[in-house]
Order: sequence, then C-alpha cells, then structure tokens
Amino acid sequence: MSEKNIKFEIHQYGSKIIFEKNSNFPSFSIFTLIPAGSNYENDNNNGYSHFVEHLVFKGTKKRNCYDIPKEVEGIGCDINAYTGSEYTGYYIRGRDIKFSEASDVLFDLIQNATFPEEEIEKEKEVVIQEYNSIEDSPEELSLIELKKAIWDNTPFSYDTIGKIENIVSSKREKLYDFYESYYNLENLIISIYGNLEYEDIKKVLNEKLNKKSSDKTINVNLQEPSFEKNIKIKNKNTKQMHVSIGFKAPSVISNRYYKNLVLLNIIGGGMSSRLFQKIREKLGLVYAIYTFNLSNNITGANVIYFASSKKNLPRVLEEIKKEFNNIKEDGIKNDEIERSKELLIGNYLLRLENSLARSERNAVSFFRKGIIEDIGKTIEKIQSVKENDVYEELESIDYNEFGYGVTGEISEDEFKKFL
Repeated sequence: MSEKNIKFEIHQYGSKIIFEKNSNFPSFSIFTLIPAGSNYENDNNNGYSHFVEHLVFKGTKKRNCYDIPKEVEGIGCDINAYTGSEYTGYYIRGRDIKFSEASDVLFDLIQNATFPEEEIEKEKEVVIQEYNSIEDSPEELSLIELKKAIWDNTPFSYDTIGKIENIVSSKREKLYDFYESYYNLENLIISIYGNLEYEDIKKVLNEKLNKKSSDKTINVNLQEPSFEKNIKIKNKNTKQMHVSIGFKAPSVISNRYYKNLVLLNIIGGGMSSRLFQKIREKLGLVYAIYTFNLSNNITGANVIYFASSKKNLPRVLEEIKKEFNNIKEDGIKNDEIERSKELLIGNYLLRLENSLARSERNAVSFFRKGIIEDIGKTIEKIQSVKENDVYEELESIDYNEFGYGVTGEISEDEFKKFL
C-alpha cells in the first residue's frame, strides 16, 4: 500500500480490509464497496444493482426493516448506501465507542438480507417514485441520453436506476440470486477511517464476517466500448433546452488522466473557465454551463453541460465550437494551466475533509487501481502536468466526433441543423 499510515489486510474469507487512523476526532466511518453496478448488468437485469441495494435494508433474520433505523439512530449513527455504474457503496458512521455495534448492523445487512416478498412489492413502488423524480430532472435526463448516445448498445449506456419494466417484473428468486452472486465476501472492500485501533478492528471484523463465499461467480471483465457520435433526445415540455455534450477521455488508470482534467478545467471547470467567461459572463446566453468527467477504469468521457432557451441554443452551440477553435488556434496561457491545477488540487482536498470521504476514497482507489494512492502522490501528478501535456490532450479532441444528449422540445433533425 502506498499510504504509510494505512493498514491493509485480506481477511480469511477474502474481503479486503483497509484502515486509516485519525486520532483528531472521536468518530469513525466504515465504507464498504461491492462491485455491483449498471456496468455489469444486461438488458434483462438492468436496475437490479440499485434495487438490491434498496432491498438489503428491508430486513435480516435478526432485524426487520423497522428495527434497523431505530437501532442505528439509537447508537447515534448514520447509515446509508448508493449505487453507481461501477459499484455499490454502503456506509455507517458514528462515535468511535459505537464501532462494534455499528459493524454488527452493517455486516448483518450485507451478509444476511432476507428479501421478504411483501417488502419487495412495496419497494417496487418506492423505486417507481424515484424513477419519476429523475423524469422530472431535465439536467439528469440529458446525461442519461448522452450515455446512450456515446456508448450505445453496451452496459456503459445503462442508467443506474435501470429499466422500470425490469423492476416491476422482478421476482424474489432472481433478485436473491443476484444478491448472493455479488454480495460475496471475496468481492467486498471494507474501508475504515477514524479514531480506532487496528487490533480492535480485526477482532470485531472476525466476529462479524462469518458468511463463507458463495460458489456463484460474476463477470467483472468489461471490454472497452467504442465511442459513438450519436444524438439522443428526450422530448419533454421544458422551459429550457438541457444539453450534455460528450467527447472521449482517458480512463482513470491512464497516465493521461490528470492531464485531461487540467485541460477540462480550463475549458469549463470553474467561473474563470473559457466557456463560463465567454458564454455566460460575456454573452449572457446561459445561467449554467460547466464541464465534468465521467471516466472509470475501463473508459472515459468528458462532458459539457448547459441549459439555455431554445432561441439561444444555436448560438450557444456555435460559441462552444468557436471556443474550441480559439483554444487550438490561439493557445493556452500558462496562468490558465496553473490556475486549473490549483483548482483541481483545492477541490480534491476539500472533498476529503470528512471521515466518510476518506474511507470512501481509500476503497475506490483500491477498487480502481489495486493500490491506495497517497494523497501527496495524487497532488504531485496534478502539479507535474506541463504545457505540452495539455496541448497533446487538446490535439486528441475532434469536435466533429462529439456525442449529444438533449432534453427539451426538439427533434433530432432540428437539433442537427444547429451543429
């Protein structure tokens, strides 16, 4: 392991245990990572990773769904989970003296969920409500459409919440089989951060991790998808056009990853970025315009998001194209590169201010890279990006190869006229 003060061990049942001590505050966070996400699904079970995450909280042999929150809050802890495209994460955090009790709840859920039939049927309705909330979010819908556009007909195009028909028609047997296949102790990464002693942690985990691995296997060998320049549109009655523009980016394990992020920040990563200064501040065409990165350890995409009136849409698209041409023709100033690097470093450190963020960061680093990268090493990689690195990344961008995800009242033919 790279971090000097981090302990790493493989448990007897195969779980990877990571511990980083922090004696400055009487608290702890446990973040557990399971390689279950939409990237590993297919057309028939897209949405299962997310639905199973919900069902894990619906009871175990020891606790029903009403007992779980009462017990957790009764010891002053906070428990939750989320599902993404790459993995599902569960966490619990609280006072350091409650570590054992908190661990008992968390690992009971992960190992011993029972999936009661009546709770499955009730939770289907909950997920439908969550799906409807996403349908009311045009910004999120534009990103969902973009993923379909650029990674068409691959699992990378799937939305995490999945196909609602898969959830409605799902049966306990298939859901539980999915749970047993993925929620296998050999697949589990357990990351702990806080005011604890490692020997005490090991003792607790030896007590709580007691389910031998299932003989069921999962396929986690993903192939890099091709990047397509499609247009996908969610036709909805909205007051603005919501547009997500995607172009190919390196994966998180590529040596180009941080070079790409420095360039992406210059393009649209803050209020001093090219697109914000030009399209919002100078021209006043939008309220929101920004960039972000969608990379994982297999592939990657950079995204430009903006929302504008339909009247302003052609001009905004034109100005974005002009700005890419300007960057290529006029070059990038050194102060832009330095400002971008400082912003990346500052944001990176600010995201790690709390114990949950630290435990999550360590687990995700190991999951993606097989190492827990030192924070200082990450900062070094950002600081080491040179002007020629940024220009090399710039040369790899071809505006004619961009993909588009759009939410609003517009047809594909009409949108194409503006490109």
